[in-house]
Amino acid sequence: MIITKYRIFIDAQKETDWLNAMAVKGYELEKTNGFSYRFKQSEETKQYKIVYTKNKEEANSFMSEENNIHCKAFVNGYAYFESKSSNGPLLFNNNLSKQIKLLKSRQATLLFMLALNIFVGTLLLYASPHLMWFIIMPLLIVTTIGYVQIKIQLVINKMNRQIRFN
Repeated sequence: MIITKYRIFIDAQKETDWLNAMAVKGYELEKTNGFSYRFKQSEETKQYKIVYTKNKEEANSFMSEENNIHCKAFVNGYAYFESKSSNGPLLFNNNLSKQIKLLKSRQATLLFMLALNIFVGTLLLYASPHLMWFIIMPLLIVTTIGYVQIKIQLVINKMNRQIRFN
C-alpha cells in the first residue's frame, strides 16, 4: 500500500523524528520533494537521518554499501539517508553552522517576498480603494511569511545554543 503525506518542516530534526515515527509504523520512504512524502508499506523497520550537504556528490560520499546506508532523496541541500534499524543508529557529523547559513539565506528570500507583498498591497490600496478585497490576499501572504520568519529564527537560535554548549 502506498500513501502520500503532506508536511512542511523548518527544523530538520523534527522532520527526521517524524520520518522515523513513520518507519516504526511500518512505512518506508519512497521519495520526497520536501513537502510531500510518499511511503510504501514495509516489513523491515528503517531509520532515517537528514544531513545538510553542499551537493549530491558530498551526500554520496556518506553512503556505505556495507552498512546499507542509502540516500533516498536530495532536496535543497538536505540529503535523506535510510538504513535498516538493525544496523544501529545513523551517526553523521551534522555541521550546525552550515545549517544556520542555509536558514539565513532562506530568511533573506522570505524578507524580500514580505517587502514585495507589502509594497504591492500598498499600491493596490491607493490605486483603487473600492477594491479592498485585493488587499486580503497580500495580507494573508504577509502574515504567513512573517510566521515562517519567526519559526526560522527560533530554529537558528536553537542551533546557536547547541553550538555554544558543545
